Amino acid sequence: PAGMLSEDDAKKMLALAGLDVAGGALAPDARSAVQLAQDMGYPVVLKIAADGVAHKSDMGGVALNLADADAVRAAFERIERAASDLPDARFLGCLVQPMVKGEVELMIGSVYDEAFGPFLMLGAGGTLVELLKDTQLLPAPASAAGIERALRSLRCFPLLDGYRGRRAADIGRLAAIAQRVSELAAALGPRLPELDINPLAISGDRAVVLDARARWVSA
Repeated sequence: PAGMLSEDDAKKMLALAGLDVAGGALAPDARSAVQLAQDMGYPVVLKIAADGVAHKSDMGGVALNLADADAVRAAFERIERAASDLPDARFLGCLVQPMVKGEVELMIGSVYDEAFGPFLMLGAGGTLVELLKDTQLLPAPASAAGIERALRSLRCFPLLDGYRGRRAADIGRLAAIAQRVSELAAALGPRLPELDINPLAISGDRAVVLDARARWVSA
């Protein structure tokens, strides 16, 4: 259906496009969340699943590094209470997923402009993405060489390049991931007005989609 896709549906779309996404499952209540966490193995992450909530972190809808059943239960109840304070939110439960740590976080996304067509966005990721405004914009589909140049022009690039003992990221692999996103944006055109992957967690040669949101327009 048209509108904002759930995080799960957005991730499924990206998985079909060949990206590595963090797995997870929806828990409608605290008991189910604990069971899923035990099946996955601790630590885990809980994230709100609700209609009408766009920025999960801003409203306290994300709980990281939960190490046991008590922590999962308490986090679920806290997120559910936070959702009850939002008049436009319809609480569906919490997405439970394994805790994946990245040395660097990037944002990759796309936007469709009615006059100029699809564009690929690259930038520093995480919760400070709007504050840092460290982004680059390229027409989609973009070439791997063009994406590499854009990555190297980001202010956060030293973090990808092994700053202060960090493992250097595989820039060629990152460019290939971003190129795939740009191809997806070009192929879907106006049906995909916006897509945000944030964060893409990067550790050496691995890059995993931890969160994603997308808006869909029916053909």
